[in-house]
Amino acid sequence: KFSHLINIDTVVDFLDVLKELLVQVDSLPLEASLNCVLTALQTLEGHGSHMQIDQKDYIVLLYTQLARVGTEENSRRNTSLLLQCLTAAFIKRREYSTVRLAAFLKQMLTAALHAPVYTSVPLVALARQIFQRYPSLHQLLESETDVITAGSYRPDVEDPEFSNPFSTSAWELACLKFHFHPKVREQVNAAAELKLIQLPTEAPDR
Repeated sequence: KFSHLINIDTVVDFLDVLKELLVQVDSLPLEASLNCVLTALQTLEGHGSHMQIDQKDYIVLLYTQLARVGTEENSRRNTSLLLQCLTAAFIKRREYSTVRLAAFLKQMLTAALHAPVYTSVPLVALARQIFQRYPSLHQLLESETDVITAGSYRPDVEDPEFSNPFSTSAWELACLKFHFHPKVREQVNAAAELKLIQLPTEAPDR
């Protein structure tokens, strides 16, 4: 709520405090870890944007928390917060690592496979926004037989840069096309066909 009011002289110290909290990120409640990441990203959007501070540390920590939203309790309480974090990371700022983007997209779609409908629909809608903003990710929609990257996909690594996401495809969309809920199917079919998302009616936070 107050990140935009933080004095620029204290930004570095404040971010160090958040990093200390996030050292044991998996032992924190998901709400606390996501709030730490969101506060850091919003601080760096404001006064911190004038400082040469790498946001990678917070982006990587966000990547490790995506799978935790698959449980019903975490989905119900933290979907909105997760969407805010992902929007701050990839929509409000420009991400220049295509590998990192692809790794996040894969994790988002995997989470959408397991999460309740009220999490799956906005996650796929946000994936559509990311596809739209970063055309280089369209290769994830190609057949795996057309993949030219060596190695195999590693969804278990903590750093998305080392997950090798382009060695696979966004096959989760093919599974989600058969989802029982029509809204999920609607978003998934639109994502697979690269249809432009209609804002604000299809905005993920709605």
